[in-house]
Amino acid sequence: MMSTKTSSTLILLGTLLLGGVLGIFLSGTLAQQRRDQRERLRRPGGFVEETERLLRPQDATQRDALRPFLEATDERNRDIILQAEEDLRTALREMAEQVDSLLDDDQRDRLSDAVDRVRPLGPPPGGRGRGGGPPRGGGPPPGGGPPGGGRGGPPGPGQRPPGGPPC
Repeated sequence: MMSTKTSSTLILLGTLLLGGVLGIFLSGTLAQQRRDQRERLRRPGGFVEETERLLRPQDATQRDALRPFLEATDERNRDIILQAEEDLRTALREMAEQVDSLLDDDQRDRLSDAVDRVRPLGPPPGGRGRGGGPPRGGGPPPGGGPPGGGRGGPPGPGQRPPGGPPC
């Protein structure tokens, strides 16, 4: 038969273990929900859908009246994100040029590879993020992926990113 001290210790340890497991599970679930919401906002029309969901328009008339404002803001947000992506890549390339003389060949190659791999702020072309499967409404973009077969990057001259404004 266990003593009171032993059973109290086992109950305390069991409660602590259960709390830790639940905490890890809930933390992962909340993080996934935040990632999913960011992805919904970043896809074309996602801002409009999420804002309508937030506002819950009273009827179709109110929804129709709100939509032009939401769509204009969605387009402006996309312009801001595209400019931020371009500015980020420019800053990284400039930094790489500035430190070039301080690096050996191996370091230069690693830095160059890292700068080339910088992921755009929006969702990856043709996908919905980690393990997300194909995007809603279709498969990969025409041509099967980003220009040049790379891992993404800024659009080339005269190209426009999927769902983005014209360049």
